[in-house]
Amino acid sequence: MRLIQVQALTVVFQHWFHLAAEEDSSAQCVELYLKQVKATTPTLLYFLVNMVDDEGNTALHYSMSHGNFSVSQVLLDSGPESPEKQGVVLQLLSLGDVNARLAPAGQTALHLAVRRGREDMVRLLLSAGADCNAQDQSESTALMNACELGCCDIITALLERPDCDVTLTDRDGRSALSIALQAPHPDAASLLRTHMTSRDLASFSHHK
Repeated sequence: MRLIQVQALTVVFQHWFHLAAEEDSSAQCVELYLKQVKATTPTLLYFLVNMVDDEGNTALHYSMSHGNFSVSQVLLDSGPESPEKQGVVLQLLSLGDVNARLAPAGQTALHLAVRRGREDMVRLLLSAGADCNAQDQSESTALMNACELGCCDIITALLERPDCDVTLTDRDGRSALSIALQAPHPDAASLLRTHMTSRDLASFSHHK
């Protein structure tokens, strides 16, 4: 019986790393696989996401090192948390290009973290040197994305960066504030207005 269990786990191990840890792994396939596991064998989910190979690496290690941030996001969003997870992300980001762009939309990991509403990942990326003003193919910034979704916690995290430029516009000429107003997300718009007023007052005091 134990031999059968070991063989079954070996098959799961091989299949999982082939699915989630390759350079060209598909985020959609990984997400569907994890949803199926959660629906049928939820106790296996933690084991799977945190499973390590002979070198002590998880699928998250490989997806981050490959720059496959879309798979990384799926793994981070999967639910099971390990104490080492944040440390893994920071370590890998320090070794790679945190501002690498993903085809075809030209988004950075920061854009993806915002689109998924992951404030914790946004703060991790910012602390690792992510460019908060990076613009994708449509010239949208992470702040614009956050305003479109009305994610006030993420907007706050971005506005805390002294280099965050609220005056940038996308390809359609929209600023973060105009996007928040169009959405409409009044709380997001209020955050931006307060920030802009504070910045203007600070600038006026500096030049007095």
